[in-house]
Amino acid sequence: MTTLRWRTLPFRYTTISDFYVQLNKWLTAVFYDFLPAAGFEIREEQICTCYKIVSALQQKEVFLTEAGSGTGKTFAYLLPALCYARHTGRPAVIACSSASLQEQLVQPQGDIQTLSELLNLDIKAILAKDPENYVCAVQSDLAKISLPRHPLRSQFIQWLETTTTGDRADISGIDDELWAEVAYNSSLDCTHCRRRGYCHLARARQSLWAEQDFIVCSHDIFFKDLWSRRQSLQKEMRLLEMVRTKIPYLPRYSAAVFDEGHLIEAPALRHLGTKVNERAISRIVTLFSGLSLVTDELLGGLEKLEEMSQKFFRAVRQAAEPVNPAQSQIKMTAALKARSRELLQVIEESQEEMAMYQQFDVNQYIQELDACAEGLNNLAGVESITWWEPDKGDLWVLPRDFSQALGRELLAQQIPVIFTSATLDSGNDFAYIKRITGLEQAKTSQVDTSFDLAKQMEIYLPPDLANTEQKLERCASLLAQNGGRALILCTAPSEVEVLYNSLRDKGFDFALLKEGDQDSSLLIQEFRRDETSVLIGTGFWEGIDIPGDALTMVIVYSLPFPAEEPLALAKREAAAAEGLDPYQAIDFPAMSIKLRQGIGRLIRSNDDYGLVAILGCGADSELRKQVAQEFQLSVLQSDKLEDRPR
Repeated sequence: MTTLRWRTLPFRYTTISDFYVQLNKWLTAVFYDFLPAAGFEIREEQICTCYKIVSALQQKEVFLTEAGSGTGKTFAYLLPALCYARHTGRPAVIACSSASLQEQLVQPQGDIQTLSELLNLDIKAILAKDPENYVCAVQSDLAKISLPRHPLRSQFIQWLETTTTGDRADISGIDDELWAEVAYNSSLDCTHCRRRGYCHLARARQSLWAEQDFIVCSHDIFFKDLWSRRQSLQKEMRLLEMVRTKIPYLPRYSAAVFDEGHLIEAPALRHLGTKVNERAISRIVTLFSGLSLVTDELLGGLEKLEEMSQKFFRAVRQAAEPVNPAQSQIKMTAALKARSRELLQVIEESQEEMAMYQQFDVNQYIQELDACAEGLNNLAGVESITWWEPDKGDLWVLPRDFSQALGRELLAQQIPVIFTSATLDSGNDFAYIKRITGLEQAKTSQVDTSFDLAKQMEIYLPPDLANTEQKLERCASLLAQNGGRALILCTAPSEVEVLYNSLRDKGFDFALLKEGDQDSSLLIQEFRRDETSVLIGTGFWEGIDIPGDALTMVIVYSLPFPAEEPLALAKREAAAAEGLDPYQAIDFPAMSIKLRQGIGRLIRSNDDYGLVAILGCGADSELRKQVAQEFQLSVLQSDKLEDRPR
């Protein structure tokens, strides 16, 4: 970035400490003068949050800030982060949980452009898409000959020949399987590629590395980049530098902001973990065996690699204990450890032999085996969490201290890291978010919603729903009384189907919109347009903003407790080992945060009103009491809407 970039700041300063003094003065003027003059409300909760973010930036702290619905938390972090980026000469990264949130920031009428125009700031922001959204030129050349039959095959080939961006967003109707034939993927080795530096992905990276104020990306992309930097540092001089480290996707950044920060755990762990795939090893053996000039010695080694792989995965299947239909926990046995060591040794021997065939551009095979080797190394250690996904043939291995690993990596960046959300905490001590991120020493801040929820929202917690039939009938009764205008939140696709079929048979005169019938964004548009419609799904707990009469009731069909899966089991075991109650330390806080997100869909403006009906407590009086205490709002005793106090 140009060293004169400081001249684009909206204020002058003399020293580094004076920068923060002048920044706070400018923010005061923005929130109390400039924005109100443009029609924005003065929100003390927003201003308080903003000042605390400035302090976190100054001290380069990890900062957890919960700002309730309606506080305007986006403006609260955008303005100080913008000035900090220009002050340091490096962009700030804003990592979002969903595509809709990213669009809300970067679209032409989004929050960033709104601030840019109101305050004459000329903000430069760019959306960082997943590298796998771009065409690989080499893959594309090969695929033009071998593409499978598809109704859009001819149109797709023509697009591949003419596209200037290689961006998947520029062509519709291409399914994941067909796209994978031409897309970049992380196993590809670009070190000696003839298109290196001139391909679509390279141009996308160059745009990100150009002068920017903000880089907006998903949580997933942020952590994919973060862990790849860590792995690059670990691969020092291995295999005579034949395996070269890849250029990071994101440039160096001055600060990181996680919007909807309570959702970072899944994407962070997805890239911290390593997987060993049975079919991948077999494919590498087959592809490498087909190369010309391969010696008999190497062929023998490849046969041994496939043999050891088959023995290893037989041991995996024998050690698997099903947790849910898609995942099995792996019970570590002496036989499995022995097989993992054998396979690891054969992989390392094969890599050394493969490194001698650089004229065939074999680095991608070496790198894929390298990932397998990392997983096997972790598996051999006692401090790992391991599970098997038989349908995919994936064995996942994750460090048991994954939370601490995440915290260490974020702190190692030595930059300010801001987590913000309307539901970052499940109590008043941020214990849950600190636990899952390993950020026990993080500074915290909490401000309440600017809405008057006691007047705008009522809670209905029926005590008498003992079975599914009663829940279905109560749900139908509530919808009939409300004339539709409702969002129904479920926790499993099977619930969506049962509920939809039951309600459809009632013959209501309002539309029922079911998740899965079409793209979610189209469903939300239809829900917003048809004011009496009812939207049913599992994926609408967050990211929906429907102010007005189209949404006056939220029905929580089931409480969103964590699913039974290996990571949840590991977190419960860790809590128990510390002498904590796993339900109170893990399950209820996770459920509470997601429940509060779902309830937050109802009140989106000062004029909104409505009812939240929580049907998921069933006949469990203790759970019902615990949920009621969580929200500290009066609970209706009747399901007759006409009985509600006004």
